[in-house]
Amino acid sequence: LEDDSESAAFAIKREDHTCMLHIKHGNPLSSQSKDGASGLVVWTNEACDLTVNDVSKDVLTAGGMPFTQDLSTLPAIMETEWGPVKVGTGEALMVGPKAYGTLSASFVILAVSPLSPSNDDDDWDKDSNRDEDALHFLDMTLRSSYRSSFGKINTGAMASVVIPMITTRERGEAYERSLRVSLQSIIDEAKFSNLKHVHLVANSPAEATKLIKMVLGMGLACTGTA
Repeated sequence: LEDDSESAAFAIKREDHTCMLHIKHGNPLSSQSKDGASGLVVWTNEACDLTVNDVSKDVLTAGGMPFTQDLSTLPAIMETEWGPVKVGTGEALMVGPKAYGTLSASFVILAVSPLSPSNDDDDWDKDSNRDEDALHFLDMTLRSSYRSSFGKINTGAMASVVIPMITTRERGEAYERSLRVSLQSIIDEAKFSNLKHVHLVANSPAEATKLIKMVLGMGLACTGTA
């Protein structure tokens, strides 16, 4: 691989099969796989409001009326002054399987991390939030959101899944930590799944290059471009 590669595929090996990790940047909807039952992770908020950022808006539009109807029937687990909570931070829920409009994924996993689904958090890199307790909370809750998402993936017996990156704003220590925690969580969870493919979609070419370098540093074998 060249030092500035923006696309790569890696083999996550298990005793009984290999899961391929594909890394590139772009629109998550263009990365969907048709290899068996497939899923799409959508980062959202506790109200599962998919109108708050461009990616989730695209998913909402592509999913059409069947997807909108399934979202509307999700029960609230708590009522707050800001509205209903349908899934807690660090957790995920799943809708499907169903033919959702033009989505190739038959399952959609709605996941809530400690970060904004718009990838524009910058509070984590402010001095008041850079203590180890705060960063530990970020790490643990982010891992929990991936663990919960993969629990749904395993329940759906999916062969492939598309996961857009969830990060802070692209700067500072918290950004680097969010990338590394996400990568390690995905690799660890994929080893205990029946997935054949994980499509990890970066937010920019530079982020894709950074992720590829991190995976190489973790010792995974590169098999080519994604």
